[in-house]
Amino acid sequence: MRTPRDRSESQQVDLYPPLQECPACHEALTERYHKQRWIIQLDQHVKAVSHFLECGNPDCERRGAVYRPYQEDTLALRGYTFGLDVVVRIGELRYHNNLSITRIRSQLQTESNLSICIKEVALLCEVFLALVTTVARQDQELIEQLRTVGSIVLAIDGVQPEKSHETLYILRDVCSGRVLVAKTLLSSATSEIERLIDEVLGLGLPIVGVISDKQESICLAVQHKLPTVPHQICQYHYLKDVAQPVCEADRHFKKELKKKVRGIRDIERQAEQSPTKEAQIVADYSLAIRTVMRDDGKYPLDPPGVQLYQKLQLIAASVERVKAAHPSALLKRLSRMLSVLNLFQKEYEQLVMFFSWIHQIAHLLHVQTSCQEAQAQLLGFIQKLKHSCLPTELLRVVPYFEKITVAFAPHLFDYLKQPLLPRTNNDLELFIGRIKKSRRHITGRKNTQEFILREGSAVAMLFGLPQPNNWVEAFSRVDSNDFHHTLNLLRQTDKRSKCWQARHDLGAFLASLEQP
Repeated sequence: MRTPRDRSESQQVDLYPPLQECPACHEALTERYHKQRWIIQLDQHVKAVSHFLECGNPDCERRGAVYRPYQEDTLALRGYTFGLDVVVRIGELRYHNNLSITRIRSQLQTESNLSICIKEVALLCEVFLALVTTVARQDQELIEQLRTVGSIVLAIDGVQPEKSHETLYILRDVCSGRVLVAKTLLSSATSEIERLIDEVLGLGLPIVGVISDKQESICLAVQHKLPTVPHQICQYHYLKDVAQPVCEADRHFKKELKKKVRGIRDIERQAEQSPTKEAQIVADYSLAIRTVMRDDGKYPLDPPGVQLYQKLQLIAASVERVKAAHPSALLKRLSRMLSVLNLFQKEYEQLVMFFSWIHQIAHLLHVQTSCQEAQAQLLGFIQKLKHSCLPTELLRVVPYFEKITVAFAPHLFDYLKQPLLPRTNNDLELFIGRIKKSRRHITGRKNTQEFILREGSAVAMLFGLPQPNNWVEAFSRVDSNDFHHTLNLLRQTDKRSKCWQARHDLGAFLASLEQP
């Protein structure tokens, strides 16, 4: 700081060890030395004077042992000026209220008249995440809360912001919603996933079920580490994969259909120039057409292309009825434009047939029978399609249906073996989406790649924890060495510095590597 802080109104607090007499000889402890530090809290400045005591008895077996006051740890971390309450408040504003660094600084100045720079706020955000991660790993109360559940239903998923880069893997308990492990891995190899599962097994709780997508490394790791545990493959991922060619056909269908109907704007301009009632009706029809063209369905069960065709058919039928009662040139032109729907009739009927198959597959996924019977019904439906007497253009997708279904079927109905297993991994997908959404709220940017790779694992641990009654108390119990190790891993100062050098002056960075 260019100007020193005004400490004239600081409140002095004298801190002593909890022991006032020697536990060995029971004589009164005497002061060996004391030290002082200034701590900035939300509501006051504190001058903390820590008194270190020792036994003065020369014959005592604990002669020379120094007793320190641990109350200092509840005020601030060692080496930090701002108190733990400031760190907690910054973390709440950042990750609960989704405020930017500058807004957090303004909020602190407004609430507590706290003078703090933007850089310090950013650093204390990282300190908060490191503390939360350390608490999640060390706090026995949180571990005991998890053990009261009795068992773990494990959900596994990975987030890879960029191809060929690191992947953030999150292992979460389905029942409690707790994130058990969150780590960024350079490789998605089976051995790496097995290490993450080993960390979960280290909690000492039995894993009674696993749910994930069909990623090969995850499936192999679960098979090696948990061979007897039911492993449910997400049914939504299966349905999305099996419907992929049909959805692509629907997207193409919608694109071509919209090309033919985009001439509506010319008719709309002509209607705007005429004050007649028929012109107003044509303008309203044009508005309806543009509105339905903007509507989106949701794959794989609500195809937008099919829905657009059906809505345009309704509009075309209505136009024909109005034209028959009140013929006009504009209505005839609008009717001719909508007549292009007849060119798409055959393709529409094929898509309706395809999506009826997808709906039947989705219905079979809800069958509440035994695991073997459910698999047999699903595979039997695919075989029935394969041997049906349908036109060749309709049967072209059946081999793809069979390939995906055979790959997924062995683990599509394991939820019937374990009642605690969900059918889909959508809860974990939504949890990951919540992490990304919070970052977008903070920054206003769509891209979350750097955030996922740097802070994603710590934020996942934070969002997966039950809110403690007192963060300050939880942080005061954190092991200092573990905290600093976690903070260094989070900050990656050396790596980020080298990335900055390579980005801003690649020539100088390469020259530094060539030096002996």
